[in-house]
Amino acid sequence: MANNNKKYWWLKLKADFFTNKRIKKLRRVAGGDTYVLIYLKMQLLSLKNDGELYFEGVEDNMIDEIALEIDEDVENVAVTVMYLIKNELIEEVDKETYSLTETKECIGSETASTVRSRKHRKLISETKALQCNTDATKCNTEIEKELDTEKELDIEITTTIKEIVDYLNEKVGTSYRASSERTKKLIKARLNEKYTVDDFKSVIDIKCRDWKNSTEWSKFLRPETLFSNKFESYLQQAPKRVEDTEDNSEALAYFMAKGDGKEVDIENIDF
Repeated sequence: MANNNKKYWWLKLKADFFTNKRIKKLRRVAGGDTYVLIYLKMQLLSLKNDGELYFEGVEDNMIDEIALEIDEDVENVAVTVMYLIKNELIEEVDKETYSLTETKECIGSETASTVRSRKHRKLISETKALQCNTDATKCNTEIEKELDTEKELDIEITTTIKEIVDYLNEKVGTSYRASSERTKKLIKARLNEKYTVDDFKSVIDIKCRDWKNSTEWSKFLRPETLFSNKFESYLQQAPKRVEDTEDNSEALAYFMAKGDGKEVDIENIDF
């Protein structure tokens, strides 16, 4: 059956993209224009994943796989990625994930049904405008009702986002803002996928248990990582504690609790 609700993505380049000092510096090195083109291709490749690239195991490593995907020379891709990481345009989240930091704020998307709805609303609006010429009072009342409904929905979503961010801050000891546009966009995207507030809290609990006591991983207890397109995999994964020390007593207590007090073979547990 044909998919009648396709999704469309777009990348909005900032007006100062080519005048940005980091891009100008990249263009000035030998082969710089090719490297900039590779960066743009990588941004397009990351659209469906909210500005992230994931290693799928098709090639031996991330660089080779990106080169294959965008049809560019492996060495040129390697040089580009190294420059982008050094200049904080890419963050290596782990060996299997690259996060294009500047790209995330430039991505937009909508489904075909959204496009149709927008056109339909425009048609209704134009029709009402014609009707308003004969009955201004009635039209003004209807518009006010629509505005009130939209305002109520906005308040409900804002309250939900605040509850989620407050829970994260409480668990991690951070002070992320519920008003951050990037954070709101990520949470709304997951809410649109029918995830609940309890799902968000579960992901926060799971990743806190995994990463909170690790100096290397605790920095990823942030909205940008937790509420990304990996949300479903985080939600479904079995919790595993990551520690910086050899003291695994808390992890052992956790596994004992999960085993209803039964004896656990410590040597076979991957802490």
